[in-house]
Amino acid sequence: MSDKIRNDQETLDNIFKAIDKEPEKITSKVLFKQRIINLLSNRVFEIIIRTIPFLVLAVLLFHIFTTVSSKNAKFEVASHHVEGNALYITVTGAKIDPDTSYMVSDDGLVTIRPDVDKKTNTAVFEFDGSQYNVYLCSKDGREIQILVSGNTP
Repeated sequence: MSDKIRNDQETLDNIFKAIDKEPEKITSKVLFKQRIINLLSNRVFEIIIRTIPFLVLAVLLFHIFTTVSSKNAKFEVASHHVEGNALYITVTGAKIDPDTSYMVSDDGLVTIRPDVDKKTNTAVFEFDGSQYNVYLCSKDGREIQILVSGNTP
């Protein structure tokens, strides 16, 4: 034992003698449980610390892979049709961003925002048959421009 521990032990012994008490003995069962808890908690902490960098790397690689694979897909018009007073344009290759997509008249006075059906990836514009420039933007920044001419003379 080192001198400091020996001095601390003597001090404790003197305190117990002064108050006329015997120190409580910790049973071997309690000591065993405490050692197991310490071992497990330290081991779990060590495993978590060693695992975090691998998880971060895995998430980063997954993000890079999904971003690259989605940008390689062509963002293009799959189908379009007019039904009643609505123009339906379905695209493939990326999700339509309804906040940045729009349709503008030739004179620039009328701007129409689409309703987007997320299941079919279809933009639905109100359409009166006039000529419009349609700008469909994807959530990853790509854009399709379409000139739509109606049946008006």
